[in-house]
Amino acid sequence: MLKLLNTGWIAHKYGKRRWIHYALAAIFLFVFGFAIANFLTIPAMLNSGADTALAGWTFLSFACLSMLTLIYSIWLSYTDEAHGTYAEVAERYRTHGW
Repeated sequence: MLKLLNTGWIAHKYGKRRWIHYALAAIFLFVFGFAIANFLTIPAMLNSGADTALAGWTFLSFACLSMLTLIYSIWLSYTDEAHGTYAEVAERYRTHGW
């Protein structure tokens, strides 16, 4: 996941299709948050008095993070297809390394 922060490397390596990696990360975040929320509801299944608010907030936070990542990937898709932004980012990565 930390490789996603290095947008220059991703633009250099994958070019115009770099948005796919961000979309896959968004799907992973959503599924991971869903799995954690389901894991946190196990005590509520075993004990009828247990609270499930933590599971709900956990899923909501992962879903919001997933939504933001998905919006960013859609924005990258648009800018790369319409304006060719990936070429500038990749060139900056090749010359400066960041």
